[in-house]
Amino acid sequence: MEDIDLVIIEDSQSDVHLMERALHAEGIPLRYHWVKDGAEAIEFFSRSDMPEAKVVLLDIKLPKVNGFEVLKYLKTQQHTSCIPVVIFSSSQENRDLEAAYKMGANSYLTKPESYHELKALLRNFSNYWLNLNKRVEND
Repeated sequence: MEDIDLVIIEDSQSDVHLMERALHAEGIPLRYHWVKDGAEAIEFFSRSDMPEAKVVLLDIKLPKVNGFEVLKYLKTQQHTSCIPVVIFSSSQENRDLEAAYKMGANSYLTKPESYHELKALLRNFSNYWLNLNKRVEND
C-alpha cells in the first residue's frame, strides 16, 4: 500500500466530506486514508502492510473504541509512537484537552464553526504538519 500524508479517524461522513471539499478548495494535494471508528483505527494500525503516515487527525468521540483509547494505543506501540497525533474534536472541555496531552497528543484542534474557518484551519494544519514539521523517517 502506498504511503499517505494523513490518516483521518472520524465517524462523521459529513465532516470528512466537508474536509475533502475544503482541502480541494484550498488546492491542498493531500493523500489520506479515512477510518470510521476506533476499533477500525486500531485494526488499521495493527496491519503489517500499514502505509506510513505523516500525521493522524483523531476525533475523540468515536464509536466502538473512543479516541483516547486509540491515542493510547498509537503512543504505546513502537511502530506508531513517533507518528504525530492531532486531536480534532468539537469538545472544548479542559478535561479533554488535558487528557489528550497527558496521553501524548501532539496538538489539539477544535472543529471550527464555519466552512471558511475550516478551510483556514486545514490550510495551516497542512502547511505545518506536512511541510514544516520535522518527523522521524523510517529506514
